[in-house]
Amino acid sequence: MSTIDTFLAEVRAEARSLDPLKVVLTIVAAPFFVVGWLLGQAARLLLVLVAFAWSAAVVGYRSARPDGGT
Repeated sequence: MSTIDTFLAEVRAEARSLDPLKVVLTIVAAPFFVVGWLLGQAARLLLVLVAFAWSAAVVGYRSARPDGGT
């Protein structure tokens, strides 16, 4: 038996042992997982942008003060 035959036999055995309900539920849940992950990444990006803008505004305000920000 060649290596590819052994590999194919293992794949067939694994395919036979799959639970159809678990496969369907995984396929149904995958889009929700992806959307949640994307929303989390967008929230993280928004937080970084807000923190950067706030910091830039504070530095700009301090440098524009009449006493030179000291």
